[in-house]
Amino acid sequence: MHKTIQKLLPNLPGVYFFKNQAGEVVYIGKAKNLRHRVHSYFQKNNRDWKVTLILAEYHDLDFIITKNETEAMLLEADLIQQHKPPFNTVFKDGQPFLYILVTASKLPTLKIVRNKKEKGEYFGPFLHKTQARGVHRYIMNTIRLNVCNKKLETGCLDYHLGNCPGTCKPD
Repeated sequence: MHKTIQKLLPNLPGVYFFKNQAGEVVYIGKAKNLRHRVHSYFQKNNRDWKVTLILAEYHDLDFIITKNETEAMLLEADLIQQHKPPFNTVFKDGQPFLYILVTASKLPTLKIVRNKKEKGEYFGPFLHKTQARGVHRYIMNTIRLNVCNKKLETGCLDYHLGNCPGTCKPD
């Protein structure tokens, strides 16, 4: 990596852009520490095929400093959807982040959602469905919130399996 670029990059969180010779953004990334993260791309012993392809296109680098890593993550997602760089795949499909919702209903339930349209308490964002499902499963096993939101005469299947506290069953 050029020493001048490394000296210009701050030890702060942010978003960085690799650009090609035509000035087009080919890759956008986020970092807790811009200097360390961008420097890691130029370490020959850490290169995978994707980094090799990015560096083959690399001509210029830009960055935006953010207040924290969460802000960098959100900005990165917005910029990827805006620029659609060829080497980014996670946010290209335009799917919003995942959240875990504890509904504000009389019988609160726990759901994985992609938007904040419903009233309740939201946790997240999560980038990947597996992360959201893991947290959802942990909360369900720990707190045992309602799986369903119905009144059933004998309770739901999850109640009979021991996965639900049975508030769906009339008293």
